Amino acid sequence: MGRDKILADHDPACAFTALASGADTALVYDSLIQTGEENGSKKILNRVESIGLFAMVFAAPLGSLVAKYIGVRWAMILSVIPISFSIVIALTFTEPPVVRKNEEKDYFKILRSGLAYFRGHRILRLLTIDYVAIMTVSFFLIWVYQVVLKSLDFPLEYYGFVHAGIVIAEIIVLNGVIKMEAVAGSKKRYIFISTLLVGVCYLVLSYTYNITAAIVCMLIIAGFGLTVKPLFFSYMNKYIESENRATVLSAVSMARSIVTAAANLIFGYFVDINLRYTLFALGIITLVFAFTSRVTEEHLKD
Repeated sequence: MGRDKILADHDPACAFTALASGADTALVYDSLIQTGEENGSKKILNRVESIGLFAMVFAAPLGSLVAKYIGVRWAMILSVIPISFSIVIALTFTEPPVVRKNEEKDYFKILRSGLAYFRGHRILRLLTIDYVAIMTVSFFLIWVYQVVLKSLDFPLEYYGFVHAGIVIAEIIVLNGVIKMEAVAGSKKRYIFISTLLVGVCYLVLSYTYNITAAIVCMLIIAGFGLTVKPLFFSYMNKYIESENRATVLSAVSMARSIVTAAANLIFGYFVDINLRYTLFALGIITLVFAFTSRVTEEHLKD
């Protein structure tokens, strides 16, 4: 049952993550341009992300209880209901008009143009490197938190409630980013402190046997590590023209997915060998990213 529970939580998450792209962010940002509200993109993108996470607050504990008492099969079957609703709602969206350099909508030309733009834009590359690095180490928590809880003999039926807590931590941080940036003194310093917290918490997880301390660290890693997508995408959008926006953001998302998949295989292998050494290594890697980032305050435009 323990293995089934882990699969029930992990496999659907992997599937939907693999399907994620930058098209949704591009749609939102181009809509903001149309209404003249692009300067508030950071706040809006954070709000959009929060709405999606809010649904997970209910889904995570419900899914764990369904998987334990009814079965994994039913957890998967019931997930079809919200997915079907989301498809119907998505079909009602109207794409905002985008001014293109030519009227011919040749997908491959747009793709080549987007990739060329990405390769030739230094600031966009630096932002992408930081985004991918932070998300990769932070996203590993979504898999390893269950392994940590199991090592601490935490009751299986409450795993979903810990996941709900992780999601709530993300929502809180997403809705407080602008205020926390002000407290930190700059956008760059906020990103540095956030990355630093993720690294330190992985180090604490590597040696603590206290379940409360472990859960608090998980909440901090999720809150400050898993919430950087709307933040970085808001900054990236300032350097991307509308006709290339969806393609470039999708390329960024694809890079993040590929790196995350490869890293999860590597980290997962080492977790099987020694969980605590792996967590310690993750902490060190994250701290190295924090201190070697080449993104500057000037790159982070609102």
